[in-house]
Amino acid sequence: MNAAPLIHTRTYKNDFLSGFLVRPQFFSNEDIEWSRKLIRAATAEIDLMNRKRYVVLDNGRIRIFGIVTITEKLAEETRSELDKKYFCDEMNRSIYAFIGAVVKKTDSYSSFSADDKLFMELFERYVVPVFEDNVISTKLADSEVELNSGSSVCIPDTTEYRINNCTVYESNPAIDKQWFEYLINTRNNDFTFCSNISKYAALKNSTFSIITTKPNNIRRLQNDLPEMEKSKAEREEEAYREFKEKYKKRLCKELRPDIEDQLLNDQEFAKKIISQKLHVIENSTVNRIFEGKLSETTDYEIIHTGILNKIITEKREQRPVSIIKKEKGD
Repeated sequence: MNAAPLIHTRTYKNDFLSGFLVRPQFFSNEDIEWSRKLIRAATAEIDLMNRKRYVVLDNGRIRIFGIVTITEKLAEETRSELDKKYFCDEMNRSIYAFIGAVVKKTDSYSSFSADDKLFMELFERYVVPVFEDNVISTKLADSEVELNSGSSVCIPDTTEYRINNCTVYESNPAIDKQWFEYLINTRNNDFTFCSNISKYAALKNSTFSIITTKPNNIRRLQNDLPEMEKSKAEREEEAYREFKEKYKKRLCKELRPDIEDQLLNDQEFAKKIISQKLHVIENSTVNRIFEGKLSETTDYEIIHTGILNKIITEKREQRPVSIIKKEKGD
């Protein structure tokens, strides 16, 4: 199976290009924006990175895989004879990079392998020839990187922790590599992975769906998680209540201006709907109420009066009021 190169790095006289130094020719603008955001996150806090980071990004159509590394260390690990002039820029800053490739997700998608030697070869093939150029531009490449076939790898047997929408695992060189090998070949779709996240703030605000981090960050997360979950629940509840009040007031304003818009709770709102037999709109068009674009409401009504009566008798809240299209003849 073949892949197209994707490389994000500075060169001797040029800083990182916004559209990558090398990217696939088949990348859409959406692919560029999506991948650039995540790869920039993967290359953040490079001074705290004590070893490489593995990255796997999947949006259902393409899969990106690669490493974030300091090129001098990559050369050492692969025993490359790369000249030392490629290790620093003209201000003597270390050259670090995301070096990777992209495969299209097709019916013929097959297992493959990728290691440091492949990524070193990509750097030598695509970066070295333009490294000392005064001016560089993005190179568009075809699927010209041949991948070795691989075998499926079992998911690592490690404890997981959840924070917001991110799954967190402990990081060490062996586990990180195993996750990488598993995820480049998984049949799952729509996930983003970065290993070896060092900074605790980056962990708490991760843009990735799967990450690994050092053990002391895990311990800190376990201590902080109850308070974080409480704060999250409070924020969600506040946001819901703001939405609910806006929803109810807009219903009254749009549909029956003669009804007072100060409604204390959902039980009172349900009583008003039943007593006045108000017509409202279906869920798929609720935004049109907020935007004030609905004037005809005769085709819609509140769903299930029985449910609304249950709300009243049990004194519980409905989140939010449900609505459906009326049957013909009503």
